[in-house]
Amino acid sequence: MSRDQRQFRVKRDLAVESHDGINLAVRDHGGDGPPILFMHGAGTHLLSLERLAGEMDEYRVVTMDQRWSGQSGDGDTYCWDDLVSDAECVIDGLGLGNPVVGGHSWGGMIAVHYGTRHPEVPAVVNLDGNGPGDASLYDGVDPEDFEALSSSQMAKVPAHLGAEGDSAWKDQAMIEVARTFRALGVPPEEVDAFAERSFLKLGGGRWRRHPSRPMYEGLTGDLRMFELYRRVEAPLLVVLSGGQDWGPPWAESLMAGYRRGLLRAFAELMTERQTVRLVELPESDHVGLTGRHATDTARVITTLLQEVGYAR
Repeated sequence: MSRDQRQFRVKRDLAVESHDGINLAVRDHGGDGPPILFMHGAGTHLLSLERLAGEMDEYRVVTMDQRWSGQSGDGDTYCWDDLVSDAECVIDGLGLGNPVVGGHSWGGMIAVHYGTRHPEVPAVVNLDGNGPGDASLYDGVDPEDFEALSSSQMAKVPAHLGAEGDSAWKDQAMIEVARTFRALGVPPEEVDAFAERSFLKLGGGRWRRHPSRPMYEGLTGDLRMFELYRRVEAPLLVVLSGGQDWGPPWAESLMAGYRRGLLRAFAELMTERQTVRLVELPESDHVGLTGRHATDTARVITTLLQEVGYAR
């Protein structure tokens, strides 16, 4: 589909029930190309993937709000198997067959978990979803400094996660949420929509602020990404941004060591598994992969999928 025809793609907002009864909000971006299910990063929702989806004209891109996020429901406990099952329910509910599965950050980690369960998947795409890693990935970093970094991340879990209130409370909370999205580089004209989607309407005139606490608590300490990469049999594309910006400002040298460690670990992985491909986009930061650099990201993804024969 050409760019001139893009406006004829009809988006549909749908709801799919997960295996444990949780409502999942889904957006089908339309088109009749090969399907791709894409999942967003922690702390945001499917609107963060709008620009990337808009750049992938030749594919039918489906996005979803993961549980605890956006307009999807909440579970009580964190389980990677539940998140993979959510993706499976969306795929089955929309009749996608055997799509490519990918995601950004946390969503990329879920996609890798999906790939370990589904060797038949045409490809797995992970945009900067490598997790914080363990100490072995931090080249030249003192173990005590690594522990300090890990502790600082655990302490960052916001107190407001999953908070609830009435409409007046929501109006005030929206100001803070909008400020956060603005700081992340969301275009001014999109900030209100991003903030609005972060509040789930409950009964009785009440609202819940997303994301909810189980998401962050479950993410703490997940250090197994390279173990998982070795279990994915399908073609695996990992896109690495130039800015690993999840660390605090004082940890700049630690993050430089982390990047060196990532590149070393991927070099070792790619000598073991010819199905793994790493592409760096050094001009993009983490958030920019699906935002202002979405065109470059889409080009990288499309090139790989064409190479593995996943195209019209």
